[in-house]
Amino acid sequence: MKVLYLVLIFTVSLIFSGQSQQIGFKDIDESQVSPWYPNIDLEYQGTYHFGDSELESTLVIVITSEDSYAQIRSKTWSVAKKQYYYEFRNLDSVKIIENRFFSSQTKGEFVIYKQDNQMIRTLKVDNPWSEVVEPGNYELGYKYGSVKRYYDGDYIKGSTELLTTRELEALPTAELELLKNEIYARYGMKFSDRNLKKHFKQKEWYTEQYDDVNQFLTELEKKNLRSIEAVETRNTAQID
Repeated sequence: MKVLYLVLIFTVSLIFSGQSQQIGFKDIDESQVSPWYPNIDLEYQGTYHFGDSELESTLVIVITSEDSYAQIRSKTWSVAKKQYYYEFRNLDSVKIIENRFFSSQTKGEFVIYKQDNQMIRTLKVDNPWSEVVEPGNYELGYKYGSVKRYYDGDYIKGSTELLTTRELEALPTAELELLKNEIYARYGMKFSDRNLKKHFKQKEWYTEQYDDVNQFLTELEKKNLRSIEAVETRNTAQID
C-alpha cells in the first residue's frame, strides 16, 4: 500500500450551517459518487474549491517525496479595518493512502462526482472544516486547477518544493533574497527593509498584515528558509 506525502494549505472562509451532504451549496446525489483512482498519484495534487460565494474555501494539495505538511488559512472580516484578513494554523500527520486522505484534524476520500453529465474530480471531507454542513454529513470540494491557481508570486517553489543546495547556490544574491522573503510575503509579512517593502507593495497579491509570521510557516517552508540562509551565509563569508 503506497503512502503519499503532501503539503496542504486550507483557505477557510466564514461559517455556515447546512442541512445535508453538499458540493458548494448544492445537495449531493450520493448515487453519483464513486472512488477516484488516478492514472498517476500526482493527479491528486492541485487546488480544490469548497462552498460558494462569501462562504467559499480553497484546499491546496502539494505532493512531495519527503514528509507531509498541512495548513489551514481562514478568512475573517475585520470590522475595524473593513476588510478581510487571513489567519493560519498548521495541520498534523497528513498523508494519502490509496485514495484516502488523513490528518489529525480531518479525513476524507478522493472521489468522482457525476453532475450534469460531467465527471468531476473531488475530495470528499467527512468532517468539513468550514462547517458548511451539519455534523455527521460530508462535503465535496471539486478540483479546479494546479497549485499555481493558489500560490501567488514569482518564486512559489519556496512553498511547494524542497529546494536543494545546488539550485540555491546557482541563484544570484538578489534573486535568493526575493525567493526567501516571498515566503514571508505570502503570509502578509510587514517588511521594515525599504527595498523589500517597495518591491512587494507593487505586487497585486500582497497585503501587509503581520509583524511576525514565523508561527504560520509550514515545516517545508522552514526547511527551505534554513537552506537559503545557509547559502546566504556562505556567500557572505566568501565576499569577506
